Amino acid sequence: YMAEGRGVPQDRVQLLVNQDATEFNVRDAVELAAEQVEPGGTLWFVFIGHGAPNEQADDGLLVLVDAQQTARGIAARSLPQAELLATLGSSGGRPLAIIDACYSGKTGSGQPLVPGMQPSAVVETPVPAAALVFSAARNDQFAGPLPGDERPAFSYLMLGALRGWADADGNDRVTVGEAVDYTRKAMTTTIKGRTQTPEARGDDLRMVLSAGTEDGPDLAAIVLAGDGG
Repeated sequence: YMAEGRGVPQDRVQLLVNQDATEFNVRDAVELAAEQVEPGGTLWFVFIGHGAPNEQADDGLLVLVDAQQTARGIAARSLPQAELLATLGSSGGRPLAIIDACYSGKTGSGQPLVPGMQPSAVVETPVPAAALVFSAARNDQFAGPLPGDERPAFSYLMLGALRGWADADGNDRVTVGEAVDYTRKAMTTTIKGRTQTPEARGDDLRMVLSAGTEDGPDLAAIVLAGDGG
């Protein structure tokens, strides 16, 4: 999406998939991106994975691939959202993060990341005024896939929204509000058995995010596929 949909030069796009997404690799990638972005530019960060609360339950952790499946292991090999946004914001550019994870400490099927452990409090993650953060779910919900598919629901629909699926007024521009509204409605239509409500936080929720003209998918077909149709 970044290279083809937005025209970002390939050397400005860093992709870490599965075993590459270690704590050190992600930290290095974030720091390099912060150095590359020009003042007044936009610095995108997209995370698709698991999240958990920190020990104080005042911030969310992005759980990385080398985290051990224990409370201590997750704390040692995860990236706090507050630290992430601070690093992204140090560049002088505007951080824009799409985080397809929840901080419930659960998997997409609702099972705890650490067996036998449940968070003791609902995490309220801080978001600096200069940043714009799209979250996959409210703090008391967990994020999961589309029905009948392992595809993560939020990032698929949100990135699609930016390609034009969310252009409700047909002006070839997608605003923050349009993107969130489309994603919420699409998830309400397609997801069964859980409630997942995406959110956007930042100081300008009316800003234009993208110029897209692509038509969205048939939501009814997604529902039927999930039902075995």
